[in-house]
Amino acid sequence: MRPDESLLSALHESYHVKQFRELGQENYLKQSRSVREECVYNEKMLNNLYSQGYSTEDIARKMVNERNSNRLNSYIEKDDMEGYELVRKSNLQTYNNAEGPTPESLFEKYGSLEGVVNASVSSNPGMDACVGLYNIYHGGS
Repeated sequence: MRPDESLLSALHESYHVKQFRELGQENYLKQSRSVREECVYNEKMLNNLYSQGYSTEDIARKMVNERNSNRLNSYIEKDDMEGYELVRKSNLQTYNNAEGPTPESLFEKYGSLEGVVNASVSSNPGMDACVGLYNIYHGGS
């Protein structure tokens, strides 16, 4: 992140700006940090699955389905049924599936099963900087 950028300008996606405003800085950063830590966990899990002999297709399906489930369950755990229904409606409109993107739709988007798997564990350096994890995962100072 460049020194002259504010935290809000770094959060260029409208979803993140909306979440930042609704949750407040402290809660937004806690939530974002938790999401990032989940990605690191997923990366470790991914390496473990490969070492156990799972195919790339098996892993891609597992990662996509778990991500969808985790996202929806997060609304249930917060007792946010309105948010849950909004996400399901949005998923239905966007992916033609209320649960979220399917492994097949992500295969079309990324062009390979490896692309689907990599996207499920990819990091976002900008977001990592915003939530104080940049130095840990990207070797910054």
